[in-house]
Amino acid sequence: MKKLITPIAVLALTLSVGASGAMIKTEGETVKVDARGLNLTSEEGQEVLYSRLRNAAKQVCGATSVHKAGSVKRAQNNRSCFDETLTRAVDSVGNEGLVAIHKTS
Repeated sequence: MKKLITPIAVLALTLSVGASGAMIKTEGETVKVDARGLNLTSEEGQEVLYSRLRNAAKQVCGATSVHKAGSVKRAQNNRSCFDETLTRAVDSVGNEGLVAIHKTS
């Protein structure tokens, strides 16, 4: 069962971007996001990284559906965690194209 992520844990999120990728981290879990081989100056590379960041945020924050989360409150907390985690991760990368993709999603 996924650990409930509180807003305090979300504030502890960091994203480290290096030559081999990025890491999404909260107090309870870290997920490495591989960016090797991606051309982040191209829209295709930005879209692939965005998809990977979304998947990592889902993994860290847990299910956002009531059925899978087990309760309305947990689903709401997980959704808030996901939204905040993804936004902070995208902003931390510092890529304008990635930010534009996020704003339109």
